[in-house]
Amino acid sequence: MINNIKISNFKNIDEEFLNFKPLTILTGINSSGKSSVLQTIFLVSYYSKPNITLEKVISKIDNFKNIKNNRIRKGQSHIKLEVNGQSYSMSIEANKEWEIKTKVDLEFEKNLYYLSAGRIGQEDISQYNKNLKFGTDGEYIFGYFDKNKNIVVENLYNQGIDDTLAGQLKFWIKEVLDIDLEPFTQNVNDTNLSIQYKIEGFANPISPFNVGTGVSYAIKILIMGLCLKKGDIFIVENPEIHLHPKAISNLMWFLAFLVKSGIQIIIETHSEHIINKTRYCIYKNYLDDKDVIVHYKKDDIAKFETIKFNQNGNIVDINGNLTKFPQGFFDANLKELMELM
Repeated sequence: MINNIKISNFKNIDEEFLNFKPLTILTGINSSGKSSVLQTIFLVSYYSKPNITLEKVISKIDNFKNIKNNRIRKGQSHIKLEVNGQSYSMSIEANKEWEIKTKVDLEFEKNLYYLSAGRIGQEDISQYNKNLKFGTDGEYIFGYFDKNKNIVVENLYNQGIDDTLAGQLKFWIKEVLDIDLEPFTQNVNDTNLSIQYKIEGFANPISPFNVGTGVSYAIKILIMGLCLKKGDIFIVENPEIHLHPKAISNLMWFLAFLVKSGIQIIIETHSEHIINKTRYCIYKNYLDDKDVIVHYKKDDIAKFETIKFNQNGNIVDINGNLTKFPQGFFDANLKELMELM
């Protein structure tokens, strides 16, 4: 598990120290620095154990002009991660390459998994990949599912149903999206497969383009999550993409289930439904309040504000005192509603 991250002079972050928990949520306005935090994890992982796919992820930031804090002309960019109680660090100076002090045991698609905000949605043809399970944009997820749909999954929410990947996926699709649907994949050739959906009440499988866009986005999160094992780290950007509020809330319950199964979940989100469902999970004693932390950044200059919850799901500050969520998040809609009244 990632315990904490210290970042100095990286992109639009001057100096930050962020504690991480089994469920860590990064939120705030666009371009405020949330993604920069995730990028530091990828950088340390890549320079510890290079990976072609992860190289594509960091290609936009692995350049001094980009990674250097644009408000600081001189000095050193520094990243320090604590993982499972062990510290790892790396740094860079002007016109030099990243120098990693100690290599971290975070290996992409071995114990570190990432699904980007730019992930692929609806598709009727997908690919197999011998070297990767899922891909950062989910481009190989259905290929992995096709090859492994009959394996028994480690994390079972309901012991009384089919314990294969396909069976558990069907269960969670119903729980999250409230539809009786399951992927129907067929081999096309050595590198490609076709994707359709079987839906209760329909005689024949239908195209993914004939169901809601959010279905394909959610299913990819479900497949990846069900394939993870205790001790893995799963980073998901904007899990709420193309989903209505009820489905977002249900999906958050699934992610909470993964946390309870021993998987660290790191979410970047703009959705208050994600936050509120997390609070509800704590209130219902499904999640321990000590296993959850939120880091909020209101703009690109401000430092992250740390938000916690008590055992009743109420928002508290770092000292445990009742407080409100920082201005600019939950109150955005409220201000407009008050103006209409």
